[in-house]
Amino acid sequence: MQKLQQSNLILVFVLSFYSLCSAGVVSNPLFHGYNIRQWGQKAGIPENIQAMVRTPDGYLWLGNEHGITRFDGSNATLFNRHSEKTLTEDDCYSLFVTHDSILYCGLYNGLVVSYGDGHFKPTGGREVFKDKSILGICEDHLGNLYFATDGAGVIRFDGKNFSAFTTREGLPSDGIQAIC
Repeated sequence: MQKLQQSNLILVFVLSFYSLCSAGVVSNPLFHGYNIRQWGQKAGIPENIQAMVRTPDGYLWLGNEHGITRFDGSNATLFNRHSEKTLTEDDCYSLFVTHDSILYCGLYNGLVVSYGDGHFKPTGGREVFKDKSILGICEDHLGNLYFATDGAGVIRFDGKNFSAFTTREGLPSDGIQAIC
């Protein structure tokens, strides 16, 4: 009980110190020498960001219910079903960059697209996703991609074929919120 009270006290102190630092009451030496910039809707940054990743070429990619936004620090470009034929869905839940710098986007209704060489292309396998949204993406040391879905379990993509792991294979649930 005493440890719990001590940890709560430490948490209150840290949160209080953080609040005072962010309000400018206490100067935090950890942040001296850093420039902080805030971007918002005026810069083209969407609201309600659901996914974010930075690609090796320096772009910041943001996913939300309106599509996928690419931001270079000055200009934002929105990609969605109105601007890209490949994107038949707008709602982007997950973004991931592979070891070979390919951006993968997990969208609503089981759509997975990749972005490389300046264009989007579908990866296929929509029938395996069973119209379930892709909530997370990761890669293993062999280059296989794994997709967390909201009802179709975990889907593995080896670059050619998709395979599903569900409660039948031992998962506790077919609704997977995140994966790493």
